[in-house]
Amino acid sequence: MMLTIYIRNEYHPLVSNIEMQSIPTGVAHLIGNKGGVGISFKIINTSYFFIGCHLAARPNNLDLRIENYHELVKKIRLGNENLETVS
Repeated sequence: MMLTIYIRNEYHPLVSNIEMQSIPTGVAHLIGNKGGVGISFKIINTSYFFIGCHLAARPNNLDLRIENYHELVKKIRLGNENLETVS
């Protein structure tokens, strides 16, 4: 999985605290075919956090998707760790 963030050249010097992390949720939590990636950074005094995920498909896998979502929210630790996430 890959998550790409583009920053205009004039803002590049203002970007700091860049952090990235990926969490696999695929087969045995080792294979990266499913899971999430996150990127956090700061521009001046504003923090940004982006997450992208690819979870199990099909209606019969709803419980697995919900479980994987909660796992991603619990494990991804980027930026300000004191911020609350939606669970």
